[in-house]
Amino acid sequence: MKSIILKCMNEMHELEDMEVKFLFPYLVRFFENNNFKIGVSIDTSLSKKNLESLKEYFAIALNDLLADCYENPSIKRRQKHPTFYEEIVVTNKKYTVDYTTSAVGRFMYLTFIRLSFINKCLLSNNELHLQVIW
Repeated sequence: MKSIILKCMNEMHELEDMEVKFLFPYLVRFFENNNFKIGVSIDTSLSKKNLESLKEYFAIALNDLLADCYENPSIKRRQKHPTFYEEIVVTNKKYTVDYTTSAVGRFMYLTFIRLSFINKCLLSNNELHLQVIW
């Protein structure tokens, strides 16, 4: 996959190259389970069912990443570099991620942002337009 763009409510999220590579196995499952052809470019609006499925795969990706890679930063480091960190809440648990100097922390933060965007689109009953270029 070369690029993925999500559009909803006059807001656009273009996934970064490394995000696409990280999310690739989850997105392949999403495409396969929702009858999208793998390897063929996609330019479509997702049904509510497909949007819920996409949200689920992003949530699985984020939970897997948190379970495998999350390390709680030390208080000393957080006090020394407070702007490096952002708090995210996933399944009622708060995580403090370094989204500026840690590649893994950046993936956690970006996946959380994308998941929040998909959820906002679902809650507002707006269509999400998905564009995938292979």
